[in-house]
Amino acid sequence: MTQSTSHLTAELSPSSLLPVNKAAADADSRRTRLREFQSHLLERMQAARSGAEAQESQLGLLIGQTRWLLNLQEAGEIVAVDKISRVPLTHDWFLGLSNVRGSLISVIDLPGTRGKV
Repeated sequence: MTQSTSHLTAELSPSSLLPVNKAAADADSRRTRLREFQSHLLERMQAARSGAEAQESQLGLLIGQTRWLLNLQEAGEIVAVDKISRVPLTHDWFLGLSNVRGSLISVIDLPGTRGKV
C-alpha cells in the first residue's frame, strides 16, 4: 500500500495542479470580459433608445476645392446621371434635368451656386 500512496502523492504534486488553476483563471477572465461586454452593450442599447447617441451616416464629397459631408438620411438616393437636358432661361449653375426611372431630377453645379467656377 505504501507504493500506491507514494504514487498518488507524486501525481497530486503542486505542479500538476497548475493547469487546473490556470483553466479556472481563464474561465474567470472570460466571465469578466463577458460581463464587461454585456454592460457596454446594455449602455449602447439604452443610449440608442433614448436617442442620446444618434449616429449619422455621412458621405464625404470633394466639390471644387471644398470638402462636404452629405447626411445620407436626408438624401433620397445617389444615382449616376446619363443624359442632362438643358433648360432655357436658367442660371448657369442649373445644368438641367435628368430622367431617373421616370422622374425628372434637377441637376446643379454646386460650386456654381456659391459663385465659384
